[in-house]
Amino acid sequence: GRQYGFSHTTSAVAVLWGAFHGELTTVISIGQDEANEVLDKARRHIYVLRGLGSQMARASRVSKSEIVFSSGGRIKALPSSGGRGFTGNVFFDEYAYHQFAKDAWENAAPAARLGFRRRVVSTPNGTGNEFYNLWKAAKRPNSGWSVHEVPYTRAVADGFPFDMADAMVEAKGDPRIFAQLYGC
Repeated sequence: GRQYGFSHTTSAVAVLWGAFHGELTTVISIGQDEANEVLDKARRHIYVLRGLGSQMARASRVSKSEIVFSSGGRIKALPSSGGRGFTGNVFFDEYAYHQFAKDAWENAAPAARLGFRRRVVSTPNGTGNEFYNLWKAAKRPNSGWSVHEVPYTRAVADGFPFDMADAMVEAKGDPRIFAQLYGC
């Protein structure tokens, strides 16, 4: 579903991996603006951790597209055309909406081969795209993936504030669009 916090929580994990473990996490999003938005979420997590007294969550350099931690860890934000040549964790954000998803995967997925992690998150975007194909393959037994979905019903049960009428307006009253955006 939309706006349930996968980008938010993954950016928090990227801060932990970077600040506390000295690892690189490359955020691959639809475009540079979207990747920078995830990086902005990471900056907010750093701000909160610093406010709580963390000495590890110290950025030695911050730019529009990268955070470098004193530990040597980094978070790098790139458009879907980037990602080749890095080694570390890879976070594919809104993967169902990447225009060149196969190329993005080819460029960035191998970066996580040496014991690092891959996270792939997205709002569904119908069938016939790379996210859908990966989702179906990941749901098979012994796929090696951990699969999670949060439809609005589960989010509401967990206490997420959800206005059904407002969501239907956003979906233009179309049950198919509503199901895709909020029902997974």
